[in-house]
Amino acid sequence: MVSLPSSCMAHTPHTAHTARAVRPAPLHSRDLRHTATAHAVLITLALAGGAVAPRGVLAQPAAQAADTARNFQVPAGPLAAALTVFAADAGISISAPPALVQNRNTPGLNGRYAVDDALVRLLAGSNLQAQAAGPGSYVLRALPVVAPGAAAGQGATLGEVRVTAQAERESAWGPAGGYVARRASTGTKTDALLVETPQSISVVTRERMDDQGVQHLGESMRYLANVRPDSGGAQNAATNVYIRGFQSADFYVDGLRYRPLGFFGMMAEEPYGVERVEVFKGPTSGLYGQSNPGGIVNLVSKQPTEYQRGQIELSPGTDRRMQLAADVSGPVNEDKTLLYRMVALGRKADAVIDHQKDDRVYLAPTHPLAARCTHQSGCAHRVPEELGTGEHQCALGGR
Repeated sequence: MVSLPSSCMAHTPHTAHTARAVRPAPLHSRDLRHTATAHAVLITLALAGGAVAPRGVLAQPAAQAADTARNFQVPAGPLAAALTVFAADAGISISAPPALVQNRNTPGLNGRYAVDDALVRLLAGSNLQAQAAGPGSYVLRALPVVAPGAAAGQGATLGEVRVTAQAERESAWGPAGGYVARRASTGTKTDALLVETPQSISVVTRERMDDQGVQHLGESMRYLANVRPDSGGAQNAATNVYIRGFQSADFYVDGLRYRPLGFFGMMAEEPYGVERVEVFKGPTSGLYGQSNPGGIVNLVSKQPTEYQRGQIELSPGTDRRMQLAADVSGPVNEDKTLLYRMVALGRKADAVIDHQKDDRVYLAPTHPLAARCTHQSGCAHRVPEELGTGEHQCALGGR
């Protein structure tokens, strides 16, 4: 309960003619109870001798005192009693409803503070705040209650949240998770970081090929430095690539030579079955034997996943193009010790050159030891039908 002094003395400024003092009537306990119940209690303390001066007289000194730091010694305990002592020492008035300060405590105050800072420390932990109501006058109000789930921008304080998880580790034979790959196997034939590989290697990821809408393998390398793909013209039966000015006929799939040297051995790998395209720039005979000094192209095929996934794609286009592709992968058993992946594609289309076809049938099952086959219809160089125009290649691979 906040109480007032039993008596107060008010002074008026001296004039040239008269000077008189007026003593107000004593305050009875009945009047105090009535005033506290109706509105709020005004804590008004004397600056000296228990006397209270009119507000006009105290306004300027109280305002200066609020901005001036001074020593305060207020013991810890009930908040109402502490505010009474503090208001007397600081020469200010503090107004508050009696119920607002009841059953509240303060940690006390001991040190040199300005009035505003001292009030903040006295009210710490009470869920109250002091608002200036005028020169040397303050009003106590309850802090606003923040509803659960309120936005942080509206003053809500959220509790600490700790999130722990194991980051997915990129593999040189798996998805890169974006445009930028951090690992590659072409430079060392191991799962090595690119920053630790003393070779120039460019990697085109699956995500980048999908966003580019790659339809032929050469299109995936169009934005690589020192690489000129599609040097064979408009035909799509083979992929001719120049690396550092040298024509490269050395293509590898998962580190194994993909096609034999020779004119009629050229074929175009289907980009839909490729996880990433890695271009090694520079001599590589120390790792891959006899090869072109410009470099090699290593294609990393899609590998089985430990989670179930599936994709089906329908691609119509110009030149009577119609393509249907599917990619399904996942575990065979519950222990995920046996995985599979099946990539299939069928395309029926005309090439940009008259009487040339861009048809293709592609089937790539993947297993720990699985046969990987491709079939392509058509050839860059016209061959009489009686000699056959189909090409077929199977490569036994696995890791």
